[in-house]
Amino acid sequence: MAFEVKFTWAGSDLDRGQWKAIDCDGENMPLEKDWKAQTAEDIVGPSEQQAACLTVNTHQVLQLKRSRFLYMDVGLWLSGHQTLGLVCGHEAALCSYVPGADTSQPRPRSGGRGGNHEPFLEEFLGFVSGLRLTRRMPIPDRYPANPAHLYVILPDMHVPEAPPPYAQVPPSPPPPRVLDEPNHSTPNPEYKIWETQWEAKYDQFTNASARDLFRSRLSIPAMTSFLDQASRFPSAGQVTLIQIGDMYELWGGRERYFEGYKIAPNDEDAVRLKGSSPEEQLATSVVVGSWVGGTHLIFSEMFAKFDECQAAGMKLRFLHGNHDSYMIRKEIVTAANNYIKKYFSTKGYCSTGNAPGIPTDWIRNAIHSKVHTRMHAIIEDGMFIEHGQRVDSSNQDGATKGHYMTNMAVSHSTLKEFDCVRRSSFVTGAAAYWVAHNGDFGLYVMGHSHEPELEYVDVYHQREDMIEVLVPRRDHYAMQRVPKRTPLNTSK
Repeated sequence: MAFEVKFTWAGSDLDRGQWKAIDCDGENMPLEKDWKAQTAEDIVGPSEQQAACLTVNTHQVLQLKRSRFLYMDVGLWLSGHQTLGLVCGHEAALCSYVPGADTSQPRPRSGGRGGNHEPFLEEFLGFVSGLRLTRRMPIPDRYPANPAHLYVILPDMHVPEAPPPYAQVPPSPPPPRVLDEPNHSTPNPEYKIWETQWEAKYDQFTNASARDLFRSRLSIPAMTSFLDQASRFPSAGQVTLIQIGDMYELWGGRERYFEGYKIAPNDEDAVRLKGSSPEEQLATSVVVGSWVGGTHLIFSEMFAKFDECQAAGMKLRFLHGNHDSYMIRKEIVTAANNYIKKYFSTKGYCSTGNAPGIPTDWIRNAIHSKVHTRMHAIIEDGMFIEHGQRVDSSNQDGATKGHYMTNMAVSHSTLKEFDCVRRSSFVTGAAAYWVAHNGDFGLYVMGHSHEPELEYVDVYHQREDMIEVLVPRRDHYAMQRVPKRTPLNTSK
């Protein structure tokens, strides 16, 4: 069933040259799972100002008939669960990927253009083993015009600068003292040995594991496998590969090195680095760049596969998310590439090199890879593609609350259960953007929520001229009824 969003707005706003959504009724949409919002609704009633006013409709005119666009959430590439999106010609598809899985099951029918599927999309599905189509739908109008070009859209990855799954796990500390007899203990010699041989590695491993908040390392081999196959696709030159943001995990277990929230013409000003002087901001760039560069060295085989895809002719495009918001800053990308370059130039190519802060056993047979420049939302070819944090107030570019809550979850894992999907908010935000831009795209794509979705959004749009009437009160909270004039409803 399609999601339904109805926007109501006051004609007086439009007459002043302002478009302002004053009400949204999200029908047929999943309820919000935000426990804090639900709690607030239970305890917060209407304000005195609201209780003292009534709204009277003088007339109502439906301005637009129902229209629709296709909404896609590409899901996640985390914790052993891998999903992605494919777009070609008139079709959009959600897929799952499991290396070596049987993909011979019957595929969902589309129903678009007489039920015909795009041949080029079928060709890619048949070439990549382990890629299973879970849902496909035709894009209503303004779909990508070229049926011989494929968009592969990868979801959140949250790869941290943390040990790979095969790294040696240091032993936990033994008791520092041994109870010899009641009320008497002596130092434990095994603890002294552990302190000498393992404590430093244990601290490094524990801290790094905390940064892998989303258990993304379990899905690294799957991405390596998928990109390896994609790079060998015979028509790779007709493919655009888009990673939708949150490729890196730069929040969990990490100090915050950005501040402020600024909307400016300069794209990089969306995230301002800490430090008032150029020297301080340069120091911040070096620190954050080393996190990103270190991530590339630890998982170099996977990141090198992105470069192989580019060498095969694919067009690569990377968005920034909230957990890797720093990546919109060009100086961060430069610092990360310099960190990688220094590693390989210190002792020669593919040698042990010099990677400050990273234990040598975390880096095995390192391959040089490139850190790519990030970009904001993509609006082209009948599509609007963004990470999705734009309508998430805690995680908008530069907002600090999301970083704080992420690090609370590092210490208190039970907080993760409150990290809700908020589908209603994201669908509403997509619909508002669609209406404000005159419906100039047929497909909206996001990530961020970690829950895959592919569904139509039906948008209703109506105008109501409102008159706010102050109501005199006979006593403290009593309100006098104001007769309403019968609204005149017409449509076109």
